Amino acid sequence: MTTAFFKFGIDYPKRPQLFGFHVIKLLSLPLVARELGANGCNLIRVIAVLEDDQHYRGPVLAVDDDLRPRMAVAQKTLVTARRRCVDRGWLHYEASPGRGEPSRMWVTVPRGFELKSKAPIQGKNYTESGTESVTTLCTSYIPNPIPSPIPLGEEGWKEVKKALEAAGLRCIDQATTGCQKHGLRPSDVLRLVGWWRDNRAGFTRPEGALYAALCKAQPELESGGLVPDLGVYFPPLDPDQLERERAKRRFLADQTAAQNRTFEDERIRTANAQERQLLLDFEAEYGHELNDMSDDAIISLCPNAVVVDSFRKLGRDSPLVRPDLLKAVAAKRGAKQSV
Repeated sequence: MTTAFFKFGIDYPKRPQLFGFHVIKLLSLPLVARELGANGCNLIRVIAVLEDDQHYRGPVLAVDDDLRPRMAVAQKTLVTARRRCVDRGWLHYEASPGRGEPSRMWVTVPRGFELKSKAPIQGKNYTESGTESVTTLCTSYIPNPIPSPIPLGEEGWKEVKKALEAAGLRCIDQATTGCQKHGLRPSDVLRLVGWWRDNRAGFTRPEGALYAALCKAQPELESGGLVPDLGVYFPPLDPDQLERERAKRRFLADQTAAQNRTFEDERIRTANAQERQLLLDFEAEYGHELNDMSDDAIISLCPNAVVVDSFRKLGRDSPLVRPDLLKAVAAKRGAKQSV
């Protein structure tokens, strides 16, 4: 193990007795194991042991070739595991300043997993006959209750609660707390809700199927996320129920479309009837005036060039022109244009 190039003790935190042992105990928690994955837990274990070997005098100074044989992994696997440990807050890592020079690292315990012992454990408690001391040692530093990876109040979990409320789930707090203890992220839960929304027709009890999936889903150890096929977390779909629900949806959609067509047809008939009545009223009131007007006067009333052109070609009595001319006369007289 390389120990040159850096001076021990700079920015290195003070360690309690048996720190490495208790870090390894934390790695046995299911929540931590899912968070770091097998290779991440292996890396943290190796670094904790190396810190203990040097009696916590300073950070571990090592090149990758020092760590890979201890983990029995390839270089790419080591880099991936190290990045994951740093991202999850379990490792402080300062990259090597140059080729062949060691990197600087030590274990960091994330907030919520602090090593808090109910009774301080002294090294003298390690005796061959000290069964009771060993039992105390094995239970002292396991958090109780196990901390949630993400507080419920954060924005992502607020969005999860809204999605579960929209899904009609009743025991929302219980479901979200269970998801957090399993190590699920808000994005994982929203993916499950989205899959359930797309396939809910295939469940006899959709809300129960969603709750069952939230209780069952757990991140994969290696990837830290859910498997691509989210259907494995849900009860089996009922093909007959799915087809019945699809048929029901088609029937409702056809019924709604037919109603909309009926309403639209009725609206058009009503509008046409009102338009015809309006033109009849205009004809009775302004028809004689329009008949007595000169062509130049009519042209000056035309609302646009299209009407002017139609008037010149077809005359004032054409059914394609006369409604526009009557409306123009009525507008000039200040008459109401609609009923």
